Amino acid sequence: MLTESQKIIHKEFRSYLKTEKNQVKQRLDVLINAIEVKLPLLMERNFNKRSFCLYDCEELHDMVLLSFQIKSNEELMLSHYNVAKAIDYYIDFFAAKHNLTLPNIIIPDLDDNSNDDEFTEGQEQNVESIRFERNKTARKQCIEIFGCKCSICGFDFEERYGELGKDFIEVHHIIPISQRGASYKLNPSTDLIPICSNCHSMIHRYKDTIIAPEELKGIMR
Repeated sequence: MLTESQKIIHKEFRSYLKTEKNQVKQRLDVLINAIEVKLPLLMERNFNKRSFCLYDCEELHDMVLLSFQIKSNEELMLSHYNVAKAIDYYIDFFAAKHNLTLPNIIIPDLDDNSNDDEFTEGQEQNVESIRFERNKTARKQCIEIFGCKCSICGFDFEERYGELGKDFIEVHHIIPISQRGASYKLNPSTDLIPICSNCHSMIHRYKDTIIAPEELKGIMR
């Protein structure tokens, strides 16, 4: 049951979809149901947040992060595609209502010959939805600094797989891009570490908690 203030926003959002999003007129009820019924259930089951209502959210940044969290989870996207789309439409509605501008900025990778020691990533980009840009040059420099051995367990792909595994390693953001939010200066020597696929999977084993590299070292047998 919606509160009186939520009912007002419900009417405004519905009216916005009718007038501004012609392509979804036939799906109005589906999108509204996704926001008012399916999203609260998703938030309770996957993020442990009860009685959640997007209409109560007052920060555009929080909505963008929620959208990112759902879209970065393949399982959630497969089962809650309409919810993800509805959130994007609500973000557009909220921005229009409050005269906010959604940034449309792409920070390109730095040139390989650049002498700049600072790297920018995490820039919000409004294409169909907002996602967080990663910087490939920073990843490359992280590997140049630390090498291709896993910083947690010491696994070396080349030692195990020979030529096939040469120069292969994954790179982990010590603080996830989604938690930082806005664009920030990235230091490859302090913000990134090379880790193997197994350790990377274990670090992200839980949906709501990212295990710190040092903590994972302590867990290992």
